[in-house]
Amino acid sequence: MISVLQIPVCGVDPALGRLDYSSLSQQALMEMLIEGLEAVGKICGSREEPKEVEDWEGVDVEDTTGDVTKIDWESMGLKGLLDVQWMPATVRYFDASVNDIIGSFNPSDLPASIETALLYINSLTGPIDLRNLLEGIQKFDISHNQLSGSIDLRHLPQSTQKLALNDNSFTGSVCLKNLPNGLEVLNIAQNDLSGSMDLTNLPASLKKLYLHENRFAGEVNLQQLPTIKSISLSDNAFSGSTDFSRLPESVEYLDVSNTLLSGEMTLDDSLWGGFDVNNSSVIKNQMPPREVG
Repeated sequence: MISVLQIPVCGVDPALGRLDYSSLSQQALMEMLIEGLEAVGKICGSREEPKEVEDWEGVDVEDTTGDVTKIDWESMGLKGLLDVQWMPATVRYFDASVNDIIGSFNPSDLPASIETALLYINSLTGPIDLRNLLEGIQKFDISHNQLSGSIDLRHLPQSTQKLALNDNSFTGSVCLKNLPNGLEVLNIAQNDLSGSMDLTNLPASLKKLYLHENRFAGEVNLQQLPTIKSISLSDNAFSGSTDFSRLPESVEYLDVSNTLLSGEMTLDDSLWGGFDVNNSSVIKNQMPPREVG
């Protein structure tokens, strides 16, 4: 078996001073992907004599082509660096969540075929340029890390369905006016984001929006929401009188607790528990029972 350290010189591009990606086998690429991890025994047996890639833990290989299509290394106790630029171009699903992966992360290093990339609950640091997400990505979750800097949501791929950036240290303002038409879940909660928030141009597909525990401020217009199910605005500096009378009937959960918002809402019994107004000036009124007959 060819190990990463034994790749012949013909696999090196002299102009770039690095290995030529296109000349490498799936086996070699996978070995290079994990080269920066402290221990790889759980994945491939041993670093010195790794198993054939089709026998690696959490790796799916297509029978007819031998191409790696799925990598699932969630909760495997991995520590160190994953050099994602060497991930085989055929991988569509990648999950390295709940580990101790360190370093920075550039979305452009993901293969063009990727549809799902999950890296939540790790130790990734530095900024991330979401403009580098590739068209075709559907689910991208990099929450619960130590990422910082600003986030630009104006140029996300139209293929994006779920984006989770919560529990990091992102700062600055956020624009929600040009989100992908098929986006269903957006979670940017528990960061250090600030500024006003315009919710009047959300995509019709959006079902869940989580903005809680940031430093957003100003008034909130809830009169032009799509058929959304869950909205969390809590623990922000939102303020002013808010009209709740035109909330979509689809809303099952709304949290405006720990804000400076005011206003009134009338709810039936089935929705009462799903609307949290604690420590705000919003008043919940119970809808009178319908008359029978």
